Formats: sequence, C-alpha cells, structure tokens
Amino acid sequence: MCDLLSILPNFRLPPQSSNTLLKLEQENITTADVLTLDQLELSRRISVALLDLRRFTQDIIQALQQDLGQVASPVTTGADARGSGGGAIGVSGYEAWKNQRLISTTDATLDRLLGGGIMTGSVTEVVGESGAGKTQILLQLCCTVQLPPSLGGLSKTAVYISTEAPLSTTRLVQLLESFKTRFAENLISTDELSMDHVLSVTCGDLESQEHIAQFQLPIVVEKYNVGLIILDSVASNFRAEHEGRHNSEAQSSKTAITPKKNIPALLAERGKQLVKLGQILRNLARKYNLAVVVANQVSDKFESQNNTGAAQGYGESEVDVMSFDHQARWFTGWGDDDARAKNMKTPALGLVWTNCIGARFVILKEVGGGGNGHEEDAVWKRRIKVVFAPWAESGRECGYVIEADGVKGILNLDLEKEDPEA
Repeated sequence: MCDLLSILPNFRLPPQSSNTLLKLEQENITTADVLTLDQLELSRRISVALLDLRRFTQDIIQALQQDLGQVASPVTTGADARGSGGGAIGVSGYEAWKNQRLISTTDATLDRLLGGGIMTGSVTEVVGESGAGKTQILLQLCCTVQLPPSLGGLSKTAVYISTEAPLSTTRLVQLLESFKTRFAENLISTDELSMDHVLSVTCGDLESQEHIAQFQLPIVVEKYNVGLIILDSVASNFRAEHEGRHNSEAQSSKTAITPKKNIPALLAERGKQLVKLGQILRNLARKYNLAVVVANQVSDKFESQNNTGAAQGYGESEVDVMSFDHQARWFTGWGDDDARAKNMKTPALGLVWTNCIGARFVILKEVGGGGNGHEEDAVWKRRIKVVFAPWAESGRECGYVIEADGVKGILNLDLEKEDPEA
C-alpha cells in the first residue's frame, strides 16, 4: 500500500484501520490489489479480519469517488461479486450517519434533553415502571412523525405493534386533534394528520411477534412509507413465555428427577431470541433509515451481599468497581444518584438486550406529595433521563407532565445553563 498516498494524498486513515494498512504494506499489496482481488482470500493472506478489510476497502472507494467528484453509492467488490464472503458492503457508517434524521417530540425542553428527538437508523428504548408515561410518549411520536420535516417530523407513517393492550385510539385521536390546532398555520393540505397514517397490530406471543418483525414489517415499510416502528412492549411476550416455562421447569425439578441444566438452557434460548429480534429491528432501521422505538418494563433490583457499600452510598472505597452491580448504574438508569438509592429498578431482559439497542431513555416516577399517606391519591412526579445515546448527553434529566395536548418537559437548572436564552 505504499502507493496509497500517491493516489490519494488527502486520504485520512481511520484509527481502526491502521493495523490493516500495516499488514498490507508488509505483504506489498497495492491499492489496485485491494480493489480487485478476492477479499476473502486477501484477508487470509494478510491475517486480518474480513470485516476490517471490507471497511478499509470501502473507505478507499469512497475517497476515490470523492476525488473524482462522483457520489458515493453502495458497492459490490471482490468476494461479494462472486458470492463468497457474504453480501454487498453497502454504504459506510459515515454515509448512514449523514442520512439520519431526528423525529422531534414537538416540545422544546424534551428535544433539548434528547439531543433533538429520536434518531432514525437506530433502535431506541424507553424504559420505566407501569404508569410512568411510556405509552404517552410513544403515541406522541406517532403524531410527530406525520409532521413535515420543517416541523420536526418526516411526513411518514407509523407502525404500532402492541404486545399488551390494543392501541389507545381515543388518546391518539385527542393528540392528533391537538396537533392540528397547534400547527394549523404551518400545515398545508398535503400535510394530513390522520389515524390512517398509524398502522397498528396486536401480537400476543413470541411466534407471531417474530413473524411480524421478520416478514411482514419489510413489506409494510415499503408499501406505506413508514418512518417509525414502535414495539410496546418488548418484554411482555418474553416474560409471559420464558418465565412461565422457567417456573414449570423449577417446579418439575422438585417433584421429579429432572436435570437442573434445563433452566440455564431456557435462559440461553431466550438470549438467542433477543439477539435475533434486536438484529431484525436494527436491520430495518438501517436499511430504510427509520426510527425503531421499543418500550421496556422494569424489574426490582436487589443488591448482592458483597456490595452493601454500593447500596448505602456507592463509595468507591467500599465497593468493587469491577463488579456488575457497580457498573450497571451507567447503562440501566438506576443507581447513579445516592439520594435515590431506594426503590431500585433495572430494565427487563438483562444485559443481552442492552447490547441490542442503540439508545436508552429511562422514565422515572416518584410520589411528589399529597394523598395523606395514600399512594393512590398522591401526586406523581415524572422525570425522563438519558442513560446512553450517541446524539444526546448521558446522565441529564428533566421533569415532564402529561397534559391533554401531549407530553411537556419541565425546564431544570441544567438545561437552563445550556441555553442562555431560556
């Protein structure tokens, strides 16, 4: 590759490709060889992972296209053209990122917290307790995605997949009517906000859920110009089927000579299904540049006995910083605030599902007072927090309220400091 800089003097080598370039130079591989030789054979020859070589090749192709003034496009090279080594490379990560859009919540405070809204091309999770307001936010997104880009939408259709209860059409109609009133001066006749642009389906088991995601959604996305897919909730069917089977296996192990390895096997099976579902949703988001938003449930969090220091104050000297309980606070959304160490929760489906999503927003609710000691009569305070997201700052949060015309954020000191005009 000693001729690379002579061909592309302004080529910027990505840090992750430095090892690939070094191996190519050691084998005296030219730029023309990289572009024409079978990539599978070449990766074996220079002892580099095939995926790394493909990414490096795609970076060179795009640099050449830019140098020639051509528009970058999906490319098939080497092993791909002959059917060995997988499918086409497709657009690079940069090209995919450049085409991504944000779906606004139509509330300035929430958009400021979420870095502009919900990003397309990614799987975003909204997790929280029952009654925290997850469905309210999802229904509002079904309305905002129909707005034109000038108002923060995509002028596209939403698909709402429910695993618990049918779509709340009454509330959705209420939100749509309020949107028509709020944006009446900015909408034209072609910007129709309608229930016809929200496609809904209810699936009550994992088999139908997987069939819808893998086979029906791609057809619906292409036919109805879909820009948002919502799954509410992702944990319901997994909990109903796998936890039921887990309990039956545990019960049978007490009454019969049944090997206990059945329970770990069930957990492994659930993990495979979670990974498969996550892959299907990510592929849909990236291929069609749409937003996938999933609601998730929570479970109670119990501290292990060797991490009592973490539960009492999270002191660095009192807890093993390499333990899962200590590190989980940065990707679960609970545990990073000592004052709220009580009533700890954790997102359902565990670490396997966490690795399948691109962003996580946690919705928290707590009793704000009133009720004379009766929780059912108390006033609830709701907050939304960014746990992790590539386009939003992690750790920030703000309060919000649910009103007839939608979800509205409550500006806090952190967001006021960020915006001098607030």
